Amino acid sequence: SGFNGLGNYAVPGEPYGAIYGTAFQANENGENLVNTLGEYDETAEPVNIGDPNPNYTLDWINTLTIGDFALNVQIAYQDGGDVYSATALTLLGRGNTVDTDFDRFLPIVLPGVLADGSQNNIQTYAGDAWFSAFGAADEGAVFDATNIRIREISASYRFPDRIFKDTPFRNLSLKVYGNNIWYNAVNFPEGLNFDPEILSLGVGNGRGFDLLTGPTSKRFGVSINAKF
Repeated sequence: SGFNGLGNYAVPGEPYGAIYGTAFQANENGENLVNTLGEYDETAEPVNIGDPNPNYTLDWINTLTIGDFALNVQIAYQDGGDVYSATALTLLGRGNTVDTDFDRFLPIVLPGVLADGSQNNIQTYAGDAWFSAFGAADEGAVFDATNIRIREISASYRFPDRIFKDTPFRNLSLKVYGNNIWYNAVNFPEGLNFDPEILSLGVGNGRGFDLLTGPTSKRFGVSINAKF
C-alpha cells in the first residue's frame, strides 16, 4: 500500500506492512553524512524505516453508578507503532509551530560528518536545515505513535418511573456524551497537537501514513431513551 518506493511492504521476516522509504545516509558510527551544501544525503533505494504495528494496546472502561446517575469513561493507550507524517514534516519545516520558535535568521550547522570524516562545519539557514533534517529522507518524517486518549466519556440519568405513572412513558433516561475529547501523542512535537489515529490510505492494508490528512474531531451529543 502507498506509493512506489514510500509505502507499506510485505517482506519475509519483517513486520507485516513495514514502512519502506529512503533513509539518511550514515557512516559506520551512525553519524549522518552531510553534503557540500550542508544538507543530509539520502539512500538511493528504499529501506525499512518504520513498523506501523503497535507493541500493544490497552483499553480501560469503567462505569460508576450512584442511584439513578451513571458515569462511564473509556481510556485508550497505544504503545509504539510508527507514523509517516507529512503534516509534521510540513509544519516543522516551514516554522508553523511553536516547536520551531527560535531565531530563524541565525545560521545553522546540522550535526553530522563530511565526506572526509570531519565534523560538519557548513552553515545553512533554518528553511534548508529543517527540510534537510526532516525532509531530505523519508525517515525524517517517521514518528513514534505512542498515545493516550479519553476515547469516550458520558453521564446519564434515569428518571424515576413515578414521574411518568400517568403517561405512556417508562424507563426514560437522558445521556450526554463526548468522543475523542482529549489525547496526547507523547513522542510527537508538543506544539503539533497531532493525533496519530488519522489515516490517509483509506480502508485496506495501508497503515501508518498521514499525507496532510485533515485532523480528527471531537464529538458531543445528547441522547434520550424511552420505553412505552
